[in-house]
Amino acid sequence: MLGYVLNALQAFSYENGIEWGEIQNSSGDLPERFIAEQQYPDKLFLSVIEEIAKRKMCSQEDILEQFGRFIIPVFMNTFSTLYSPWWDFVEFLLRLDDSIHRVIQLRNPQTHPPFVKAFRIHHNFLHFEYFSERKLCSMIEGMLYRLSEEFHVKISVKKVSCMKEGAQLCTYYIHINQ
Repeated sequence: MLGYVLNALQAFSYENGIEWGEIQNSSGDLPERFIAEQQYPDKLFLSVIEEIAKRKMCSQEDILEQFGRFIIPVFMNTFSTLYSPWWDFVEFLLRLDDSIHRVIQLRNPQTHPPFVKAFRIHHNFLHFEYFSERKLCSMIEGMLYRLSEEFHVKISVKKVSCMKEGAQLCTYYIHINQ
């Protein structure tokens, strides 16, 4: 997991009223800050998610979904030079893996961004695929909803298959409500 994601998770914890020092005490060996471009073990990310979920008395899946919503503005700011300001929600999803994820991996070959691919089925209907060994499906769902808000569109998302239920990848139908 890249440091900028962990820095965003730290900000998310503060926004939820949880001091980072408390998480450091509970989760073990966490630094005060993370180096943005540095790769960190996934277990650090997952241990912080687990600790936030305990403190908020909700599921880790709920926290992942909330964090997905939280991190989209961070991503859009961090990677603003990798997408066109003229792209709309659909164009952004259609180009996500080929443009943004590819550049992230070129900048840091040790990273393993998820595979995401969108296919336009109809002018307001997409098929969306997600694969990552991390299986952060709930985070992706939160990201999709927040991304739609950033582009001022309303969407409905239907999960068709899920890796956590044995599928090879998560698939979604995304309907853009006009």
